Amino acid sequence: MNSPMNSSTPDDDRRHLASDPASDPNSDREHAQEHAKGHCREAVRDLYLYLDQELSDDQMAAVQVHLHECSPCFEAFDFEAELRVVIATRARDEPPEHLRERLLTMLQSLEPPAV
Repeated sequence: MNSPMNSSTPDDDRRHLASDPASDPNSDREHAQEHAKGHCREAVRDLYLYLDQELSDDQMAAVQVHLHECSPCFEAFDFEAELRVVIATRARDEPPEHLRERLLTMLQSLEPPAV
C-alpha cells in the first residue's frame, strides 16, 4: 500500500506521465525487447492494482517507471484510468424512475408473504 506520505493518485500519475512521454526514436525496438522480457505483461497485470493503489511503494514505483518508458502500456493505463473516471461519474447518477419502480416491484415479488 502507499504510505500516507505518498498521497499521489493514479490520476496525478497520469498527468505526470503524460507530461513527459518517452520520445526516444529507438523506443519501438526497446519496447520489443521489454516485451520479450515480459515487463509489459507484468505492468499490465499490475495495472488494476496500481490504479487502486494496492501495491507496495516499490511496486508502484516500478509500474510508474515502466509506464513512463513504454508508450503502449501508458496508453493502456490512460484508457483504464479514463474509463474509471467515466464509470465513477456515471455510477453516481440516479437510475431512471421507471427502472427504480420495476426493480422495487421485482424485489417485492421475491419477499415471502406476511404471516
